[in-house]
Amino acid sequence: LEALCSDGNAEVRKSAASLLAEGEGAAARCASLLQSEDAQVRSTAAEALGRLGKDATSYGSQLAQLLGDHETTVRMTATATLGKLGGCLAKHCVEKLESEKPREREAACEALGLMGTAAVEHAAAVVELLQDSDWQVPTAAANALKRMGPAAVKHCAEMLGRCRTIARPAVSEAIIRIGGADAAESLVPLLASRDEGVRQYAAETMGQLGSEAKPFARFLAPLKEDSDREVKRAAMQALMKLGLGPQPRAELGNGDEMPPPPNRGEKGKGKGKRKNDR
Repeated sequence: LEALCSDGNAEVRKSAASLLAEGEGAAARCASLLQSEDAQVRSTAAEALGRLGKDATSYGSQLAQLLGDHETTVRMTATATLGKLGGCLAKHCVEKLESEKPREREAACEALGLMGTAAVEHAAAVVELLQDSDWQVPTAAANALKRMGPAAVKHCAEMLGRCRTIARPAVSEAIIRIGGADAAESLVPLLASRDEGVRQYAAETMGQLGSEAKPFARFLAPLKEDSDREVKRAAMQALMKLGLGPQPRAELGNGDEMPPPPNRGEKGKGKGKRKNDR
């Protein structure tokens, strides 16, 4: 059976996973193969555990170890299995958020995201990875937070108020992905921040939230007179995006570039030619 787990044919490995998940002691049998030297065997064993449901939850720690596997296929299978088994295994994934390996941090975020709202109690830990130096990790964190739902947005807003400047775009994107009235409301305190950069990003983010942010647009109005030019501009643009500010003037013509101005230096020469032509 172990040999079938490493077969070159994907359908054979799928059948092997089904066989592993059958009979008494199936979970223990699968778990014993998670440390195989063969990556295909590790991946197939992880897939088999996902078929066992609650019977496999006692092996969450072993599965979470595969989030740092050097083989992409193994990481992906372990991520999917952890997500399928649900929030009761979230604590094992959270431990991996602080890994030194960026791909392990990324996989841990993805697994928590697959758990959805069942993992929302760990949203604060995921939010910290929006500041990660590896660009793939903040992307995975933002996706996970979206799946966790509106309850995660307050943690994102809190991060926007204290994160490094370089991380603000990622945090803003996470808030936009979550969206909704809760996201807009969470930005209101940040519009009054002492940090002009925070005010600017809060205004820009609110402008991206669409119609559900309109009830909170009144908090943008004071920023039209902000002492910082960039904040003032961000507030004006946000209000326009929400349909509550002056709209840009429509362009006249067909959009083509204007012709170059006439060469004033040839004015006399042109007149002379016309006179001679008479």
